[in-house]
Amino acid sequence: MISTNTNLQPDKIGNYIVERHLGRGSQADVYSAINIDTNERFAIKVFQKRILDNQPRLKELFMAETCIMHTIRHPNIMHMHEMLESENNYYLVLDYCNQSDFEEYLLNRKINCLTEEEAIEFLKQIANAFKELHKRKILHRDFKLANIFIHNDKLKIGDFGLAKMDVDTAKSHLGTPLTMAFEILTMNRYGDCKGYSAKADLWSVGVVYYRLLFGDYPFSGVSIPSLIKDIKSKTEKGLILPKKVTHESADLLKGILKTDPVKRMS
Repeated sequence: MISTNTNLQPDKIGNYIVERHLGRGSQADVYSAINIDTNERFAIKVFQKRILDNQPRLKELFMAETCIMHTIRHPNIMHMHEMLESENNYYLVLDYCNQSDFEEYLLNRKINCLTEEEAIEFLKQIANAFKELHKRKILHRDFKLANIFIHNDKLKIGDFGLAKMDVDTAKSHLGTPLTMAFEILTMNRYGDCKGYSAKADLWSVGVVYYRLLFGDYPFSGVSIPSLIKDIKSKTEKGLILPKKVTHESADLLKGILKTDPVKRMS
């Protein structure tokens, strides 16, 4: 048995020597590990079978996550090299990113935001990743700083735990409120249950780009209703940017952060 309890850190997982515990998410622990044969470093995400087996919806999302990351090989998307299992756990062997997620990346640099030039370079990589996902009809549904990973100053989108494959639209109310598209936040609240498309991910990209440029989120609220109210208020008046940026960045943000997905930039 290999436990996911950090006090009982495993020494070895398959052909990998475990180095240290990197973090814990809502469903999994993550470790760094070295492949015995190649001496390459990987991240290993550990899921407990009993949790997944007792929750069919979680199991379904887990299987979608493994399929997406194993199928896609793209420089800006986290790749799963293999999946191992023991009696108690599943182990996803993933790309290791030596600068952690984007939240840690900013903290380690002791900055709250990027220069516009830097933000644009990361935005280009984000766009390349989402082009690939869009081509494959994959909705990420939880794009945020914590799900962007950095390796040697290059970006990889990861954590596809809420992603959906082979779809043009979806209706599940999933994601993180601060970066969640307006149509998902308001879904079923005003009799609207039409669902949402890949433009919901684009809204999240706009929120993340705003955060990278200005060091704060464009909208806020202590609850979903107050967040909806803030979004409506700010977008109806016309989005105000906290500091001067190029016309291109300003137009991009205003084109993406539109509450009506039909009017939102494609």
